Amino acid sequence: MKNKKNIILSFCIPNFDNGKELDQNLSSIYIFSKQHLEIIEVCVSDNNSKDNTKLIITKWEKKFPNFIKKLNETNIGFQKNLIQSLSISSGQFKWILGADDEINASNNIKYLFELFKIKSELYILNRNLCDKDLMIQKKDRYLNTEDDFITHDWSNPVSFMHYIEKSENLNSLGCFISSLILPKSTSDSFVRIASNDDFYLDNIFPHVYLFLKIKNQQEFNVTYISIPFVNWRSDNSSFSESAYARYLDVLDLVNITHSQKNMRLKHRINIFVYEHYKKIFKKKSIVYNLIKGNLFNESFIFTLKYDFNSNLKYRFFKTLNYKQNKQ
Repeated sequence: MKNKKNIILSFCIPNFDNGKELDQNLSSIYIFSKQHLEIIEVCVSDNNSKDNTKLIITKWEKKFPNFIKKLNETNIGFQKNLIQSLSISSGQFKWILGADDEINASNNIKYLFELFKIKSELYILNRNLCDKDLMIQKKDRYLNTEDDFITHDWSNPVSFMHYIEKSENLNSLGCFISSLILPKSTSDSFVRIASNDDFYLDNIFPHVYLFLKIKNQQEFNVTYISIPFVNWRSDNSSFSESAYARYLDVLDLVNITHSQKNMRLKHRINIFVYEHYKKIFKKKSIVYNLIKGNLFNESFIFTLKYDFNSNLKYRFFKTLNYKQNKQ
């Protein structure tokens, strides 16, 4: 039986019907960690998948000394499944990985362990933008910095605003789950808050809501690592889900303007955004259109920088503020 105290890093993977991609994901973890398998842990929380996920799990749990699986009898939703992937893990640090992304094999896990010596409540890793087959197209850039890593205290309003001013896109706030590594203390706070506050269920970025809530209660140092440790697969975000329009966006969370009272108004705006893009794009992912179609006009570039759910509102409010300031 493993000694949980010796597990340094847990890979926490919420999955639903991504068996093929999950196979590639676990392979990348194995390659990345093969010299340190005794001190890493793989935790897969599966949301009652109907594809070959169980076969893939059976294949890889034989190869990893520390492999935890949770097979849900029903689909409990992405938000709860994400929290569950953290709750079944035991590592000192927990790396959330989307099942359809992979770790960039050119990186060294020892260097990542060295970065853990920086005291932080959250680590945000940069990524490579890839096509749907995970062929690297370009390196992303979350913050405007030349440093390999930089730390800001989000609980300090001045430091937080300096961080926002450096932001190149909303992934700097942790939208992309495969960029996130949480120390055990932050993960424990996630699980605790989620058990008492179901507001996170209304957000496509539940993790953003949770750590923005934590930062308002305690010191919350965030270290951004500009090295792309993750390969992000494009065309994996869908506009086809009707429920998508109900989700709150990151800009609301950053400004802490959300409340039960004005939820309906925000949902109406989100529906407008959803319907707007549904008419324009036939493919699932806006960034996929960027990479494959080379449609680098102003609108597309803006979309790439600010994410599809927030960008229209951001532009709307920015324009509105500009007009008000001109008057």
